[in-house]
Amino acid sequence: MREHLDEMVDGAVSYVMANMRKGSLIRGVIRKDIPEYPEMALREAIVNAVAHRDYSQFVRGSHIQVRMFADRLEVENPGGLYGRVTVDNLQEGQSTRNRLLMHLMEDIHLVENRGSGIDAMLDAMQKKGLPAPVFEDRRTAFLVKFYQVMPAKLSEEEQIVLAYVKEHGSIKRAEAQKLLEVSDRRAKYVLEKMEKARLLRQEGQQKGARYLLL
Repeated sequence: MREHLDEMVDGAVSYVMANMRKGSLIRGVIRKDIPEYPEMALREAIVNAVAHRDYSQFVRGSHIQVRMFADRLEVENPGGLYGRVTVDNLQEGQSTRNRLLMHLMEDIHLVENRGSGIDAMLDAMQKKGLPAPVFEDRRTAFLVKFYQVMPAKLSEEEQIVLAYVKEHGSIKRAEAQKLLEVSDRRAKYVLEKMEKARLLRQEGQQKGARYLLL
């Protein structure tokens, strides 16, 4: 049973990550693929779905579903929120539908700290500069929605800069100039435009300024 749980979660995560769209960050001759959604957020959503789904006869034949769309990734499990937990108190509220299963998942370290899955998802998305996941309780199902890495209608230059900042935490004008292979003036224009669009925030002044995610 323990091995099957590990294999099931690992297999599901690996399959989704392998079929997920990737962005590319190119520096010199090195190319790095950046997944559309962070693996940690996906893993926690799947682990939570396994731990908290309804296994009763009333939903027999229903399955946990992972669905990929052009603008989002969804993880849905049969059975809505249990007990007194609501979407509004997900981070604080705890109510365990499947106690024996939860104990087993804690024993094999699929679940590290009970109730920490939501925080882990939020943290993983925030670190990549992505919107917080959206949680929906439909009574008969619970749904987690992750939205895509790249905001719509970004130029190619903006996408490259944003991918770099997501990977390295910040970017300077000189780094943007080298990354985009453009003039200093053009790099300054791109960064300032992204700041005005609230994609980045500036720390420091002049050429020594760094641009970070909001």
